[in-house]
Amino acid sequence: MPTRSLALYVHLPFCVRKCRYCDFNSGPAAETVRVAYLDALRAEIRARAASLSTTSRIDTVFFGGGTPTIYRAFDLVRVLDLIAACFHLSRAAEISIEANPETLTPGKLRRLNGGGFDRLSIGAQSFADAELRMLGRGHCAADTVRSVVAARAAGFDDLSLDLIYALPGQRPANWLRTLHRALRLEPDHLSCYGLSIEDGTPLGDDLAAGRVQIVPDDDHLAMRHATGAICASAGLRRYEISNYARSGRHCRHNVVYWRNEQYLGVGAGAVSYLDGVRARNISDPFPSAWALRERLPRLSCSVYA
Repeated sequence: MPTRSLALYVHLPFCVRKCRYCDFNSGPAAETVRVAYLDALRAEIRARAASLSTTSRIDTVFFGGGTPTIYRAFDLVRVLDLIAACFHLSRAAEISIEANPETLTPGKLRRLNGGGFDRLSIGAQSFADAELRMLGRGHCAADTVRSVVAARAAGFDDLSLDLIYALPGQRPANWLRTLHRALRLEPDHLSCYGLSIEDGTPLGDDLAAGRVQIVPDDDHLAMRHATGAICASAGLRRYEISNYARSGRHCRHNVVYWRNEQYLGVGAGAVSYLDGVRARNISDPFPSAWALRERLPRLSCSVYA
């Protein structure tokens, strides 16, 4: 019987367009590249499963990106089915997927939920359209509302929204309007991140050129403190620095990281922590980096800590 509990992270690095603040291992790519990536990913899943002890059990799976839902529901469910076939997947496993509103339709959401995904994390980021344009997002606030309604109708009863505060030019009152609009949608979980403007991003270039300014520390702290109080009053308890959840709706996958428990990462740039060794896959998701797909596990893993 399996005795070791693992979390599994699946990285799908592609998105419709790169957001202006994003320095993650992600970006747009041609469909041919995205298809080739899935072939390589499936090869890695098979090889990594074969290399693990049969005493390992997968208790959480998290599809992150990028925007995983840039793919068809059929492709995503096929990857999840392969995971179930290759690993010992717990019957009570939490299966999460990240999504952006512009990549969701009612039909896709129904197929994802019916195919085994039971937790949906939607990248709302803001409910102010001007802020969304400044961030380079591909959706408007109304798209997020429609996606939440469609997700509930499709059967998702564990739904999270990602939000970002302390945006350039944002005042506490602006942030509170976004937070209250998010809470009116009755999410089960909220991730509320203070913006960090990274070097090398378009927003970082704007900051360096003086076109934008960071939010004053006092305003940043006011937004953070108000977030905790308002979420608590709405029934969402803070369980991590930036995450709030209703009772029983915390993200079990995230908690694995916080507790420094073991996890396996597959896909470009994904990190694993197994048997005291932390390792990271190569970051390049493009065909030149995946030319010898049959040998992917040997080519991709480099110990860094």
